[in-house]
Amino acid sequence: MDDKQSYKSPKKIFDLIKEGISKRIEKQIMKKQLEHPIKELKDLLYNMAKNAQEKANLPEIEGLDAVIDLYSNKRVNTQLEYRIATSIYNKGNVIGCYSTSEDLPYKVMCIYDRVFALFDSPQSISFIENIKKTILHTFNILNPGVLTHMDKQPIHIETYVRINPNKPTEENPEISIDNNKYIKFIYYDGKSNIEMTW
Repeated sequence: MDDKQSYKSPKKIFDLIKEGISKRIEKQIMKKQLEHPIKELKDLLYNMAKNAQEKANLPEIEGLDAVIDLYSNKRVNTQLEYRIATSIYNKGNVIGCYSTSEDLPYKVMCIYDRVFALFDSPQSISFIENIKKTILHTFNILNPGVLTHMDKQPIHIETYVRINPNKPTEENPEISIDNNKYIKFIYYDGKSNIEMTW
């Protein structure tokens, strides 16, 4: 093997080190920016679950799963539509809470041993708008500028949230982005797992 081929100049080595440091700094900045919208999303869903648990008269929440779809299709409508489905668990009991822009616009209905409205109308509107806002804020941090061109292309953001209130929150959450067929963002802090695909 030619020694010249294996030799890397000090400048090239310095550039590689600088690039690695730059990527680590970018990741730390992104983590910091994501703290607020992720915490807000978790708090919104957990508070919704607490409200449902109280209305269903269950003693505690053992877990929570939520699937939130935000989507638009410029050919039909540029307005952002949504579907929210949440399952709240307690000792084999499950409360299902739902809202969709098509069938239940700005209402959150839950099913346990009966069907009940979770919030009154202004609270439902506020809850749904805040859920949309936190997901769009997170998406905008991960994809700066994309939302400003939403009127030019369809968009579909799926967010999966799993919260286990009995587990401790890790101090340093794991964040990763997977660029396979769909782009997937993953956040894990021990107590919560959030996956966002688009």
